[in-house]
Amino acid sequence: MDKSHRRVAREKAVFCIYQWLLVKPERAELTAFLNEVPVLLKDAEAFRYANELIDKTLENQTQLTNVISKYLKKGWSFERLSYLEQSILLVGACEILEFDLDEHIVMNEAVELAKKYCDEQSYRFINGILMQLM
Repeated sequence: MDKSHRRVAREKAVFCIYQWLLVKPERAELTAFLNEVPVLLKDAEAFRYANELIDKTLENQTQLTNVISKYLKKGWSFERLSYLEQSILLVGACEILEFDLDEHIVMNEAVELAKKYCDEQSYRFINGILMQLM
């Protein structure tokens, strides 16, 4: 799979988890969302990876949340984070803990997503949490 295709798969998985946290859509709706992404439609492996990442993240959501919560500042809860921060952390933690990938690449991708879509300081926070999981 092309590196840029994995990046797209990861980003779309984050968006799917974000949707899940917000409105709990049916799993078929998340697949329909992925079916609208041209890169994923052209690359079956990237499409499979996005789906596998979504499934593993949802399947292990409670455990991932508990692991992430251990590294939050005293007095903070996972629920206090924005849904997008939660999504990026859940997907990043899932990739680090459940997949055999270069952890530095996973962390870098999560940081880039935070820089692109979250508050301007979120990337530092996300970097710090994911670094603890490595």
